[in-house]
Amino acid sequence: MKTQGPIHHFSTYLVFAYSGTLMFKGLVFPEQHSRLLNDTNLAPCYIIEPLAFLLPMMLGVTLLLNGLALTSLRPVIASLACHLLLPGIALTQGLHLDRANLLPGSLSSNLYSTIEPQFFIMLTVFIIANMLHINNKSRATTCAHNSATVPPIKRRNPQ
Repeated sequence: MKTQGPIHHFSTYLVFAYSGTLMFKGLVFPEQHSRLLNDTNLAPCYIIEPLAFLLPMMLGVTLLLNGLALTSLRPVIASLACHLLLPGIALTQGLHLDRANLLPGSLSSNLYSTIEPQFFIMLTVFIIANMLHINNKSRATTCAHNSATVPPIKRRNPQ
């Protein structure tokens, strides 16, 4: 992914820094992902723990591949969408509204008290990543279009 300009550099850094932080948080605290998967009933009980480990691992692999310029930003966007899906469904189901029934200081209390701001931050980073992808794609097509319309240079044969 080629970056041009300070705003493009900053937004690329923001997407990578937030995605890296999200990956690190998911690998260190997989119980938050497993709690969301369990409470939203998205997966059967026997695959919740592997999924809670694979979601941040998938984000880490896509970040690494994109950082090495082996893929585009599209896999990072897809893995961010998977991360955005869990708190989005939890917010839709209203799981953050039952905080009165949770014990203070418990995992569920800490998770659901911060889920709404985290969702909106993730949504903002997801939108920025999509805008970066669209911007890079439009630059690639205009560069390819411009190179196709420029006539080749004719060389003279020296006598």
